[in-house]
Amino acid sequence: MSSPDNNQRNRQIKDWLRPARDDSRAPGEGYNAQGGETPCQFDQRRGEEMTLKGALKRLPEDHHEVIWLRRHEQRSFEEIAARRGRTEAAARKLWLRALERLKQELKPGP
Repeated sequence: MSSPDNNQRNRQIKDWLRPARDDSRAPGEGYNAQGGETPCQFDQRRGEEMTLKGALKRLPEDHHEVIWLRRHEQRSFEEIAARRGRTEAAARKLWLRALERLKQELKPGP
């Protein structure tokens, strides 16, 4: 069974890997009773993003690249495979390994 910290880390990774949102608004801008982001929520999300970015910088280059291609460029495994000179299955495996390594990088230290 997963620990609460592990579940939170997995949610952070999944949230971060979703297509990017427009963050051009100021903290709390557009907040209303129907939804939106409070300044506190904005700060918390920014902190989580910085933690993830730091973890990404510590990944091997091929892991960082495959995450970038899938997340930011929304490339298919077929496109990633062609770009990296690998099979589609190898690109998919690289993606899985990159996510596992990212999870390890996000684990709290001793």
